[in-house]
Amino acid sequence: MITQGAIRIERMSQGGKRLLLAILGPGEVVGEMSLISGQPRMADAIAHENSELYQIEKATFDKIISEHPSVSGHLMAILSGRLLNTGVNLQRVGLSSLQSRLAYVLVDLAARFANEKNPSLINLKLTQTDLADLAVSSREHVNKILQVWKAENVITIEQG
Repeated sequence: MITQGAIRIERMSQGGKRLLLAILGPGEVVGEMSLISGQPRMADAIAHENSELYQIEKATFDKIISEHPSVSGHLMAILSGRLLNTGVNLQRVGLSSLQSRLAYVLVDLAARFANEKNPSLINLKLTQTDLADLAVSSREHVNKILQVWKAENVITIEQG
């Protein structure tokens, strides 16, 4: 469980390219599928910035589940949310324009990584490649949209 910072969830493509699948923040969990199934993880979790996490060993987790079955319900809620989010993202990729997908990514990141003093500021250093991966596009296409939005004063872009 992430208590502070941000964790990148990445996977290596068959072509050797790293693909950013998600950026998770405080209160979110990583590695839950491997913890439950005992199977190897499907992606890598990499610190995006200085982060603090709690870790639990499988034996301890299994003991907690057997002694406190209500924890299973919380885990099912987390997994159901992830599955729903995956379905929504697949639908978004298939049915939405890149502008819509990029806007969703920015609004989602702003909601989860909002600056305390300025809630519309994403308090997370991101590259255009990061945004492109999250919006399922190329950096070049994302750059064009960001520049149009910047020219129209829809967004501001700061270094990082």
